[in-house]
Amino acid sequence: MKILLVGSGAREHALTRTLLRDPAVDGIVAVPGNPGILAEDRVHGPSGSVDILDGAAIAELAGAEGVD
Repeated sequence: MKILLVGSGAREHALTRTLLRDPAVDGIVAVPGNPGILAEDRVHGPSGSVDILDGAAIAELAGAEGVD
């Protein structure tokens, strides 16, 4: 399962670390993420800039990244 995580704070970092413990999670796309989140194994940022307040852009990104 590939997950889209929206946010950049400590809470999102904690969610990332917890989600990565689940063997069903193949990867996480973090938007916008932060250096700590993006340094985690199996986490990457989007392949472009996305306004996290733009729901349509987030939905488009989810489709483009193939998140579940």
